[in-house]
Amino acid sequence: MKKYFFIIFAMFIISCNNSHADNPLATYKGQTLCTGEEEIVFSCPIKKKTLSVCSSKELTREKGYLSYRFGKKDKIELTYPEKPAHPYGLFRFSHYLRPGGAQNMGLEYSRLTFDVKDVTYEIFETYLSFESEDTGQLPGTYHGIDIIIPETDTSKKTITLNCTGEVTSKLTDLYFNLYKYDD
Repeated sequence: MKKYFFIIFAMFIISCNNSHADNPLATYKGQTLCTGEEEIVFSCPIKKKTLSVCSSKELTREKGYLSYRFGKKDKIELTYPEKPAHPYGLFRFSHYLRPGGAQNMGLEYSRLTFDVKDVTYEIFETYLSFESEDTGQLPGTYHGIDIIIPETDTSKKTITLNCTGEVTSKLTDLYFNLYKYDD
C-alpha cells in the first residue's frame, strides 16, 4: 500500500510541475507577480490583489527593463509598459531623506512614478520617525500606491491603496543604481 501511495504522490507532483509549463507566472513567489527570471523591485498584497514592480535580472543605466503589474497571478489587470522596456522616459523616481530621528522629524521617502493616459501612478515607500500632524500617520514605514486622477482641468483626486501584508521593497536600491547622478 505504501508503494502505491508513493507512486501516486510522485505522479501528482510531476503533473503539478508540468501543468503550468507555458505560464510565465508559474514561478509565482508568494505575494509577487514577478517571474522566477525577474528581480522583485517592489511587491505587496493590496487586499486580494498584488502590486509588483519587476525588473530583468540585470538592470543598468544602459540595459534591462522595469515592469509594473497589478492584479492576481491568473488575471493581471494592468501592466506598464505593455512590453518590457528600459525605464528611462517611462518611469520617474524621487527620493528624499531627512536624517535625525524623531527629535529632528526624520523621514525618508521613495516614489516610483509613471503615467497611463491622464492617470498618474506613484508607488511609494515612506518612513516617518514622528507622528505627522498633517496626515495623522504614526511613526513607521508605509508602502502602497497613490493613483492620481484628474477630475477637472484644475483639480485632481488621489486614491491611496496601502499594502495590506508583507512587503518586498528595493526602491532605494533602484534609485542608487539607476537614477542618482554621478558625483
